[in-house]
Amino acid sequence: MLEELSYKELQERAKKLNINSVGKSKVILEKEIKKQDLKPSEEESFRELSERRKKYKESHRSFDGLDLKLKAPQRDGYTRRWVNDITGRLDKFENEYFYTKVLKEGIPIKAYVGSDKKGNEQYAYLMETPREWYNENQAEKRNRIIATEENAINLGGRDAQGNALDTSKARGTITIGDKTKKYA
Repeated sequence: MLEELSYKELQERAKKLNINSVGKSKVILEKEIKKQDLKPSEEESFRELSERRKKYKESHRSFDGLDLKLKAPQRDGYTRRWVNDITGRLDKFENEYFYTKVLKEGIPIKAYVGSDKKGNEQYAYLMETPREWYNENQAEKRNRIIATEENAINLGGRDAQGNALDTSKARGTITIGDKTKKYA
């Protein structure tokens, strides 16, 4: 293991891998060598490389919180998700998407996720909806997006009511069916 090597041995290994070791600590050198080791060798298959990278990621979790995800057991026939307790968001999920809070011994399951701008504790609640309803909501969402894109092309950048759509940030080309709209 790299941790067992001396600083001088790490520097020699870094040199062989074309890694500049000047002014770098032992910990940083170890990290850079491990990253370099994750690059495929000529004889290594893609599957072997994927397995090696997966093991590396599992053993090197970040402590900055950026890759932390809340997990919960799934329930057959339902789709579950964590919903932050931000003003109106829980109500929207309950009333518009028909999600309900998951209860354990009559108490909603929640997890601390940080604090709001005022310093108040913020929680996420575990919510669920029947998978059939979830799939219907997703289909409706996709249909609205497709309709908006088609209108943008068919109506020359206008919505169904004739209002101009904001295309100021659009870049590239959108093609739907045989119709194409280019944005600078």
